[in-house]
Amino acid sequence: MSTKPPKGIQSKKLVLPEEAEVLWHLLSGVPEISSTSFEAWDVLTFGLLGGVDVAQQSNLLRDRPVRIQVQTHRASFERFCQTLQLGFEEYSLTNQWTETEVLSLLDMTENVFYINKAGVWKLSQSEYGESWWAQNRLGKSWNATGFKPRRGDRLWLIEDLSSRNIQEVIHLVLAEQCAHFMNSVGVETQVQTWINHIRRPSLRKSWHSILEEMTDYYWASVQLYNEIHAESDVAFRERYIQFLLQCAEYLHCPDLKSMALDFRRSQRYWKQLGSVLLDDASPQLRDVPTVDWMDTSRVFSNASKFAEEDFDKNIESRLALMESALERIVTAERRFFVMVSEVLSGLVRGRTLVQQLDS
Repeated sequence: MSTKPPKGIQSKKLVLPEEAEVLWHLLSGVPEISSTSFEAWDVLTFGLLGGVDVAQQSNLLRDRPVRIQVQTHRASFERFCQTLQLGFEEYSLTNQWTETEVLSLLDMTENVFYINKAGVWKLSQSEYGESWWAQNRLGKSWNATGFKPRRGDRLWLIEDLSSRNIQEVIHLVLAEQCAHFMNSVGVETQVQTWINHIRRPSLRKSWHSILEEMTDYYWASVQLYNEIHAESDVAFRERYIQFLLQCAEYLHCPDLKSMALDFRRSQRYWKQLGSVLLDDASPQLRDVPTVDWMDTSRVFSNASKFAEEDFDKNIESRLALMESALERIVTAERRFFVMVSEVLSGLVRGRTLVQQLDS
């Protein structure tokens, strides 16, 4: 058996650092954003670039442990641009690129970002437009003569966002997230795929296949728990609640604040889902929440010990509990996003009425 741990067990990057930094450059001119603390900005970025999700993937590979991944969040800068209908274009660079070629791109938009191993650099034209210079978030800068791109470096071109205020940005982002949970092409399709793999044992990647072998059962229990329990959070729902509380402040909407706190009920269902394969009757399964899953040798050792236990996996009952928890999660969260959608519609009607009165 391979000594490599399953890829599903990994420290999750909620937002890619370069995407978070580019977003900061785009929104830093907005008065409400410029005074945001680092911790609050981290939460705001998480929400603006995608928020939460519900999906699952698994792999059964010969001579390797089963691999489980649970998508509890989604983050994409390109999706953010699509939501706001902002033009977005990416150029993959080579060492053949010249500073003159970059200068021509700066004639197209002011939002040009150079991304390399050193970080993110906002490019700006010189006063008379004959050259350009780069600056990062910390204020470090260099001029165009220092441009020496390498393969793998990128340039991002993004349409101007200065005409948008933070209320409009948040409104569009929340509306897209509501659609993801309410429309059939979003969460509903992803969850149905998951349920099919619970109900249909004949499927190659069905949960029956995953849990059939004792060793794979142990690996699945470790991964399912750690994919859902992230540090002090559960499925990143608490982080999303904090994002919603910020949104309520920006939108001046008390209703959204009370609804955000109500979103915590889904955390209970996520906890049930993450623990559905655990059992105090098994010493190895009982210790899963305290096992350092990055300690590969320890996890392999525990899996071997579990394989020797006289443990009744009771797969049918556990999968019934998994399906029940999953359905409760989707029901609770879809209900929440329906209410958010109604609140957003009310805000639009209110703004329209004010505009009519002013005119």
